[in-house]
Amino acid sequence: MAALAYIALNTKGAIVTIGSDDDIHNTRIVGYYKARLPAGKTITYVMQNELKSQPPQWFITHTEATPQALQKCFDPKVTTRYRFQKEFLAAGESGWPWMIYRNE
Repeated sequence: MAALAYIALNTKGAIVTIGSDDDIHNTRIVGYYKARLPAGKTITYVMQNELKSQPPQWFITHTEATPQALQKCFDPKVTTRYRFQKEFLAAGESGWPWMIYRNE
């Protein structure tokens, strides 16, 4: 929840768009927590097959990614660049860390 709150609070405007390297797990997590975000914020999750046409404001990975690895997710003709923002450690034994990147 801390990672999504951070993303929401650091997004100008009401609509927050997020993509990730793991649609199966992260759509469930985002779906569960989006009702608990600060008032006035709406999260839209961008599936991996839509990343090239709809680059999200934020991108989440489970491991640190190089700029080249991130760029492979997106259309090479689009100048989408993500900069590392913050790491959120795993919550308990069953969780995994999130590396948060922001579209510049």
